[in-house]
Amino acid sequence: MGRILVRPMKPFVVALLLFAGVDSVLASKEGILAFSRFHLESDGIGSSGKIIIDGQQNQSSQIVELKISAFGRSYIVPKEQLAGLAELPSNGIRISYEAGYKQLGGRTLYIQLQMGFTSFTKKQAVITVTEDGKIQVSKVELKQA
Repeated sequence: MGRILVRPMKPFVVALLLFAGVDSVLASKEGILAFSRFHLESDGIGSSGKIIIDGQQNQSSQIVELKISAFGRSYIVPKEQLAGLAELPSNGIRISYEAGYKQLGGRTLYIQLQMGFTSFTKKQAVITVTEDGKIQVSKVELKQA
């Protein structure tokens, strides 16, 4: 029978393999910088008028206050509705507007709160405010990367 010769690894190769393994364990990782407070203003489009959004998150990154000025009125999202956003440490916001129909509540403002990274949005929820004063907060939606 033939013999298999096993040679000991050279120290350089062993060190290189160890370094490669340590490098991947110690790699830098992007983290979430949740808002403490946020203030957005838009001059609006069409008949939306000026839009102002003020919010605050607590130390646990839960939204505890959300005030909205739109359509010439002020709205405060009730704390019970904000509680549904507890699992969404927001670090991003999008706002959009729809002219709407009077019989369906009139003009509508959409506020999309997001948690994500430079490469993707991980979680999101939408707050809908209609001109007639209805406020809806969607469930937090987990997005697939």
